Amino acid sequence: MKEVLSFDDVLIVPNFSNIASRKEVDTTSFGLKVPIISSNMDTITGHAMASEMGRLGAGACLHRFSTVQENIDEFKKSPKSTMVSIGIGPAELERAIWLFESGATYFVIDVAHGAATHVVQQYEKIRSIVKDNASIMVGNFATQKNIDDFNYAANTSRSPDAYKVGIGGGSLCTTRVVTGCGLPTFASILDCARAHAPIIADGGIRNSGDIVKALAAGASAVMVGGLLSGTLETPGEIIRKQDHEFPFEKWYKKYRGSASHESYEVQGKVADHRAPEGEATLVDYKGKVESVVQNLMGGLRSGMSYVGATTIKELQE
Repeated sequence: MKEVLSFDDVLIVPNFSNIASRKEVDTTSFGLKVPIISSNMDTITGHAMASEMGRLGAGACLHRFSTVQENIDEFKKSPKSTMVSIGIGPAELERAIWLFESGATYFVIDVAHGAATHVVQQYEKIRSIVKDNASIMVGNFATQKNIDDFNYAANTSRSPDAYKVGIGGGSLCTTRVVTGCGLPTFASILDCARAHAPIIADGGIRNSGDIVKALAAGASAVMVGGLLSGTLETPGEIIRKQDHEFPFEKWYKKYRGSASHESYEVQGKVADHRAPEGEATLVDYKGKVESVVQNLMGGLRSGMSYVGATTIKELQE
């Protein structure tokens, strides 16, 4: 048994600052001016979200819960730098091949628990196809040892280009309840940062302060879903419902975890040997994603100015 820390357990101590304006702060990290990546969830990132995040200087990862042709069509409507998701198995390997041939150059092997033999095997196969012509991120991992074990098992000359870190921390993720497994995302970042490779914090980030803490702890960028849910650019129609408590109509959008029962039905994964590890819900409509990202970045710049950090590297130091 050991004690670990969550985002709520820590605060960053302010330093004397020479920063006169937040405009002096450079938030560039992981090749992004805005170190935020929209999550590869089917209620978060389609081509509309990818296009807007790209315009804002942020990143986006398309979801894979569609046919290969639909996936290709979404990618072709998105900026060329958009990431694409790949799962496990022959069908998902075929998805990777078609997306690569369609111009995709950044793949995310998206699995709830990345430190596993079948994930290693899928990484080896995709790497043998794309070679050094594309980047591959693998996730998700809880500890540095998970990452080291993955790399030790992989029979490739090139390790993954980045690692997605965080298990069970998402706002609609029930992995910790269903399986009894997981680790606070902040603790995972602190531990995995020792791997000296780009890590992307994924799950449990609820506000701009958590973004500052995640980056300070060693993350190169953060992947968020719940913070962007309900925005205009998320896939799906706006749902209008009469609220019984108020004499007016309220607007919502769908938001669900990638391992929810509803998502499993879309993926054709409903089976006796599976237990859903996510939930589905309606969230209030928030308007354009631009205002959400601007508010998050305002908080990040303020946090950096409080400690006198003009770059993400200085924030981490």
